[in-house]
This record gives sequence, C-alpha cells and structure tokens, in this order.
Amino acid sequence: MEAYLQDMSQQGWRLKWCRGILAGFEQEAGEPVRYAVDPYAMTSLIHFRRYPGSRLYERMQEGWTGAGRSKGCQILRTTNTSLQSPVPAEDQTSLIRNTCRLASLLIVLFILGMGGFLLSKPAVVYTLILTNLYLVVAAIAAFLLVYHACNLLLLLLPERSPSNPRLCKRYLLHSGILLLLLLAAVLLMLGGRNDMMIYLLLPILVIIIGSIALKILSHHVDSHKLFPAVVFMGVVLFGLIIFANTRLSASSTQWTAQRQEELLAHADSLPVLHLADFGDTSEMQNAVQTNQSLLGSNLLYAEESETGYVFTNYTTTRSVFLAEQIFQYLYQQAQADFGEVFVEKTAEDLTYYALENANTYLLQRNAAVYFCTFPSEAEPEEMFQLLFARETPSA
Repeated sequence: MEAYLQDMSQQGWRLKWCRGILAGFEQEAGEPVRYAVDPYAMTSLIHFRRYPGSRLYERMQEGWTGAGRSKGCQILRTTNTSLQSPVPAEDQTSLIRNTCRLASLLIVLFILGMGGFLLSKPAVVYTLILTNLYLVVAAIAAFLLVYHACNLLLLLLPERSPSNPRLCKRYLLHSGILLLLLLAAVLLMLGGRNDMMIYLLLPILVIIIGSIALKILSHHVDSHKLFPAVVFMGVVLFGLIIFANTRLSASSTQWTAQRQEELLAHADSLPVLHLADFGDTSEMQNAVQTNQSLLGSNLLYAEESETGYVFTNYTTTRSVFLAEQIFQYLYQQAQADFGEVFVEKTAEDLTYYALENANTYLLQRNAAVYFCTFPSEAEPEEMFQLLFARETPSA
C-alpha cells in the first residue's frame, strides 16, 4: 500500500480519501509528498483495525498528518521528506498474521456457539423457518462463518510474498456479498409490494445525490465552508428516514389489513375448520393471520360464537425436515401453554397427538403440520380428513 501511494505521488496524484479498499486521488501541483502506512492496530486484538488516537497524536507531533485508514492501517503523510519513517523497522508480519488469525478464530467460535445455542431453541427455529428477514440474518451468519473459517485456514498456511502489490480479493468478496444480502433482505421485506420501494429508495437517493454534490463543491469551495451543507444534508436525510419509516409502517398495516380481508372473504376455501362443520350456524366472529417465507407458509384462523370456538394453525414447508422442526416447537409450546401432556393416538394409518382437556390436537402429515382446537364432541379423525380434503397446493 505504501509503495503504491508513493508511486501515485511521484506521478502527481495526492490521496484525497480512503475508505476500506477504496481510495480517491486528486492531482497536486506542488512537490510530491511522502507516505507511510502504519499497521500498528493490526498487531494486537486490543486495537484490532482501530488505530489509537494517542499514537496518531504522537505522529502528528513529529510532523506527520493522518491521510486515511484502510483495514486497520493508518496512512500518514508529510511534506518533509527528511523525516524518519514512524513505522517500526522490525518485521511485524508475524504479529499481524497472529492477530488476524486469532480474530477470525474468535469470530468462528462465536458464530458456532451462538448458532448452536439459538438452533437448540425450537421457538427460534420456528421463527427462522417462517420469517424471511431471519433467513437473511442466518445467511449472513453462515457467510461470515465460511469467510472467517477460510481466512483462518489461509493464515495457517506459509506466507507468500508477492513481487507486485495486489488487491486481496477476499475483501471485495466480503463487501460484495454483504451488500447483496442486504439488498435481498430489502426485497424480501417488500414481499412484492412495489408501492413501498420508493420509500426505501428516497434516503439512498439523497445520500447519492448529496455525496455527488459535495464532491463537486469540494473542488470549488474550501472544505471548512462545506460544513453547513453537510449539516443540511444530514437534517434532510434524518427527516426522510423518519418519513420513510412512517409511510412504510402505514403501508404495511394497510396491506396486512387488505390481505386479511381478502382471506376472510374466501375463508370457505381455506384449509381450516369452521364452526359450521360442527353444526354451529349462530353469528360468529373470525380472524386470520398469515406468515410466509422462502421455506414455508403459515395460516392461523379462528372462529368464535357464543356457543363454540375453533382454531386452526396450518403450516406447509418445503421439506419434511422443516415440518418436523415446526412440529417440535408446537409440541413443546402447547404443553407448556395448556399445562397438559400430549397423548399419542392412532386411528388406521393416522397418528396424532391430543391435549384432551383442551380439545387441542397436533398432527404432522409429510411436509404439513396441523394444530387445531375444536369442540369435544367432534371426532379428531374426521376433522383431519376434512382438513386434508380442503388442502390445496396453493394454500
């Protein structure tokens, strides 16, 4: 990095900014400056990728100025070419490799430990299967696990010293995939609701336009005079974020209500039980809720009248294994909620579980799980057969 910056300086280019693996340059009319890149922060976990302010202050007292940071390395610059380099002469490669290796090891252990703990909780698995956002979070965790595991293995191999400066592609891969996963989270949260896209894009557009405007102004106006413009941009951005969040919440609430009305209007075609199935034709109230993700869909439906109550929790997943996880959660949670133990029952080729006092029944059939509450006089086998008949591939 230092050799590259020095070469750019000899060609008349001055480092203007540096953010991670990206940097910007501007042409300079004066004499070339001297650069030094100090990797001190990478030599210890205490300062991992955070260059100490006290150390930078010492370098500034010596005549150096901070020109940017990149992956924990502090870039220093001076016009006094006679100054001695502030970077220690001894080889720090071993310290840096050990620090990075230990950091990756700790991250791998943390993700494995946290992942194992969370996956041991049926409620977490249940939510993970039925919520796209948590699926993306899990994908990010899985990617970071693989990335740091590979980084750990590479740092265990003997070091290779390339003859020419090169850009480590791992950094590009890391940043690129995290950005793609972030975009995937946004798209999945939209759920096909394109009317919400504009509210998500507004803050991003302001950042892009504001950054371009500030960059253009910086060529013609002193940087200190740009402070009011930066403050104004921050206020506008903050206001847009509040506005976007308000509109997104309102739009989401409206869409959910509309979706519920559509489902209630076609309740007879849903794979759920109705009070009419038990001969109850009195006036009733009903409610419906849905949860959908890439791995499965969940339908909650209830009807209540003065004389009866029925409830259906119907879940379909993409595999039998996922359905088993849903089943395990409901099996444990229902017993805790009702204070009763499930009793296994078998009728012909049908095996189901009953909470007899609560008139609640649980059944897994291939990749579908049924959890129902209905009147005690009904035969569970008949009710399940009725649900099977109402089940449709698009439900």
